[in-house]
Amino acid sequence: MIVERPKIADCYPNEIFPNRLWLGDWHHAKDAHCIDTLKITHILNISDSCENYHAHTHPHIKYLRLNLEDTKNQQVDHIFHEIFAFIFEATFPKSDQLLTREQRYPVLTSNNKEQPPTKERPVSN
Repeated sequence: MIVERPKIADCYPNEIFPNRLWLGDWHHAKDAHCIDTLKITHILNISDSCENYHAHTHPHIKYLRLNLEDTKNQQVDHIFHEIFAFIFEATFPKSDQLLTREQRYPVLTSNNKEQPPTKERPVSN
């Protein structure tokens, strides 16, 4: 039996870790309704073109912006520790804090330029 995905789910990022970690694109990072609904507090912005859209309108959001090109030759090993530390801080509250449904959680954004794959530019892994 195939269960249809709710239509509203198409406008939200993919949930990686239940109620704590999402993976989205620049649309999600720009959508204040999405950020408010999911109670986002941290946004990891890894791109060379996506701005921190709500840095001034949502001061509770902590951003980590890493200016990297979206190419297969881009070296990323030098930033793994910084990314991990940011995600860990956002995803796992301090031991003296209780986790409640009202706490805010992080989202990851990527630089998706919305160009469909072509013969010249196939899907990359």
